Order: sequence, then structure tokens, then C-alpha cells
Amino acid sequence: MPSNSDLNAISRQWEILKLLVRTKSPGIEAKVVVEQWHDLGFDIKKRTVERDLKALEQIFKINCNDKGTPCGWGSFSILANILAVRA
Repeated sequence: MPSNSDLNAISRQWEILKLLVRTKSPGIEAKVVVEQWHDLGFDIKKRTVERDLKALEQIFKINCNDKGTPCGWGSFSILANILAVRA
């Protein structure tokens, strides 16, 4: 059985994936994800979001547009098809 922290990480990462699908180029910064979540009443640190993005990068075809600083995270269109996210 997954631990509570594992379930929290999965939930966070799922929400990040849904957000990435709706994000246009050049991507979304980790800082913006944190701000949006704070607006919804969630307490999350930027470093946690960055770790989640790196973990997701290993599994899904998300990428960091590092042409600027900070980098903007985005997804390939195939991710939208996999998730079939409804807006």
C-alpha cells in the first residue's frame, strides 16, 4: 500500500501534468505553479514542484524550455492525448 506522502506526490504530479497540457510555449515556470496552488489554498514549496517536474520528465515527454531563465516547462501534444484532460 502506498504511503500518504506517495499519494500526495502522485496527486501533485497529476495536477502538474494537467496544467502542462493547457500551457502554451514557452511553458510554465515552477514559480507560477506554486502561485496558482497557493491561490487555491495549497501550501507547496517551489523546490517540491521542481522535483516533481524532474520526476515527470523521466516518465513523460515534458521538456524544459531553457532558452530563458527560469525555464518554462511544457509538454508535447501526445501528452494531451494520453491524459484526455477536460478543461
